Amino acid sequence: MFIAPAAADAGADAGATSGRRVVAVHRQGGVDRVLGETTVSAAKSEPLALTVSVRGQDYALLVQEPGGAPTTVAVADGRTLDTVTTGGFLGLWFGVYGTSNGRPTSTVAHVERFEYVPRGVERARA
Repeated sequence: MFIAPAAADAGADAGATSGRRVVAVHRQGGVDRVLGETTVSAAKSEPLALTVSVRGQDYALLVQEPGGAPTTVAVADGRTLDTVTTGGFLGLWFGVYGTSNGRPTSTVAHVERFEYVPRGVERARA
């Protein structure tokens, strides 16, 4: 998933809005397909929690604003992540990835925590 200023597609000044657009993208064979998107009202300075929740082959991608409930952005089909579909060995990795798509940027991403919690295991509290 990635986060962009809500005004990014409208060509307006990105600083003119306090919202952000959260987009879930599936990349397969070098082709990107948008699975879902939502706009959150949190200001650029407010943190967002991005979550992946897995049940069977369904990968729910969620975003949560401070003090709010998680919102599902999209659900990805895990069956598209097999070796037959990808054409060879596949390891499944979860992590944090940030990019400016090769363009200069002054944007900063602060990652406070990355936590993997298997079902049935008590979450660690910071």
